[in-house]
Amino acid sequence: MLLDFLFLGIDVSIGFNTAIETVVKRANSRSDWQDASQ
Repeated sequence: MLLDFLFLGIDVSIGFNTAIETVVKRANSRSDWQDASQ
């Protein structure tokens, strides 16, 4: 039971980190596009 919860927490944290990386990459590409357009 506890082990299942631990693995679930790991899966959630990995998914959360992936989501953050995706948002950061989008923000970076968006700012790069704004810099290029100026």
